[in-house]
Amino acid sequence: MKKQVIFITGTSSGLGKAMAELCYENGHIVYGSSRNPPAENPYFKELKVDVTDQQSVQNAVNYILEKEGRLDIVINNAGLGIIGPIEYLDVADVNKVWHTNVNGLLHVLQAVLPSMRHHNVGKIISISSIAAVVALPFRGVYCASKAAGDKIIQSLRMELSQTNISCCSIQAGDIKTSINENRLKVKDLEDPFYADIVKRTNQHIDEEVNKGMSAQAVALEIYRLLSHDKLPITYVVGKPIQKLSLWIKRIVSESLFEKIIASYSK
Repeated sequence: MKKQVIFITGTSSGLGKAMAELCYENGHIVYGSSRNPPAENPYFKELKVDVTDQQSVQNAVNYILEKEGRLDIVINNAGLGIIGPIEYLDVADVNKVWHTNVNGLLHVLQAVLPSMRHHNVGKIISISSIAAVVALPFRGVYCASKAAGDKIIQSLRMELSQTNISCCSIQAGDIKTSINENRLKVKDLEDPFYADIVKRTNQHIDEEVNKGMSAQAVALEIYRLLSHDKLPITYVVGKPIQKLSLWIKRIVSESLFEKIIASYSK
């Protein structure tokens, strides 16, 4: 892959950081972004961006275009998780998740598309989740936000079908990152109907994340995908058991699949 100008959101840690470093090491011009970037970064330039703020995103894209004259690849990685019973979710927290995972994606797309259309070239990667396909108990809002992001990307692909701009959602399984530290949770949940099962679910999620694929391994899969002329609609990356869940979902009834998933949250 020839030298590309790449913009990645959410590069302060985890997959975004691993992706930015890998692209830089392979000779590309990389611009990362986070809400609180370090003063210096030895690998790539990291811009101060809050994806929930449309002007913040636009300013970053304008800066890149002024410096480089083009933008070849965009990876929207910034995201936020939330866990808890739907009955008790704080609407303010729900809005934070939606503004980050859905509005944030829209802000990035609206900022980069004019230049990409002008040059009639580009690749857009949206970091989604297997949870966009598989509804999970106590993670309904997160699942919905990722499903919404996937539908936006799928619609965009059709809107851009007459161009050389290619888009793809990466449906990722568990990745060993610090996402557990940043996930929003219902505070002081005392209702006995939910308290124990939510506590166990939290513990189970933390354990699965800690056993997940390394951010570097996932970044390498995505990087290899970027070498393709045309990106697939979706690309699944994760542990075999998580990939298997998508296959099972296609061949069993909805009610049976629901029972299988629910059995992991008892």
